[in-house]
Amino acid sequence: SSGINAEYGGTDSGTVECWDPRSRNRSAALAIPNTKNITCLQSNKILELGVGTETGQIILYDIRSTSPILTKDHHYEKPINSIYFYNSDSENYVISACSKSFKVWHKDDGKPYTAIESEEDICDVAWYEGSGMFFFANEGQKMKTFFIPSLGPAPKWCWFLDNLTEELEESTENVVYDDYKFVTNEELEVFGLTHLIGTNYLRAYMHGYFMDMKLYREVKEIVNPFAFEEYKKNLVEKKLQSQMTDRVEVKKLPKINKSLARKDMHKGSKLLEDNRFGSLFTNPDFEVDEESEQFKLINPTVKKHEPKSSEFTMYNSASEPEESEDEEPVQVRKIK
Repeated sequence: SSGINAEYGGTDSGTVECWDPRSRNRSAALAIPNTKNITCLQSNKILELGVGTETGQIILYDIRSTSPILTKDHHYEKPINSIYFYNSDSENYVISACSKSFKVWHKDDGKPYTAIESEEDICDVAWYEGSGMFFFANEGQKMKTFFIPSLGPAPKWCWFLDNLTEELEESTENVVYDDYKFVTNEELEVFGLTHLIGTNYLRAYMHGYFMDMKLYREVKEIVNPFAFEEYKKNLVEKKLQSQMTDRVEVKKLPKINKSLARKDMHKGSKLLEDNRFGSLFTNPDFEVDEESEQFKLINPTVKKHEPKSSEFTMYNSASEPEESEDEEPVQVRKIK
């Protein structure tokens, strides 16, 4: 029914007929061009009519004119089985479905709003008007239910869907591709995979693409078969360096009070590491003059103890900057 005292019907000859229930005669007929069979009809606001064809087009008419307002194609060449009109204060949409897809699009210009593709053929779509809930009768074992919150709230008998969608909006998280490797355009050129741009093998993201990790490893092994050998070599070098660092610790004697610092190293008292005595080895005012008469009177038996060569050796590295004569680098063995 169109809201007026008339009924519309489609024929297998490609025409739409209008019948007045008060009369047994046909009121009017409209021939749809390039169409053999009309599969679906739906009226809107009395004067608008949506016509679905067997080749997948939805044609909008003003019943006062034989010229169509708009033609929308599903591009599947499958018969249209459902048409609905969604009217609101802000937007007007047309909801249509064929056996392969369900689409919502703008009534004024035909631009798509959203779409759903079904694995099983869609036989019919039922819309719970005033809400965003749709039921798909299909060739599968179970009826499919879809909820589009932007088209309306959930029905009262399943109010929990509104709470669920609100929680999903609040808990927006960044998508993390654990099974994908990010590659740049330069890497794709090195791998020779620039021809994959625009295919399902690469997902565009920021300044590069996401590639399946398994595919990335296979390509890298082909491009650089010696990558694993280089990895083992670098791993061995790092392990040797860490062992050398554990066994040997290189320290430098300070310029001031060298003898005291050397004794401290031998005894292991860690006087050099104590911040309270830092000025003792940096401030010239605290330097002890071992050649003075006063020092010799107080310490008559002091001898300079040099480390044994079997335990401590002098260390000079070509990579280190040249030390002055006053600086004596000392190698100390770490006690574990």
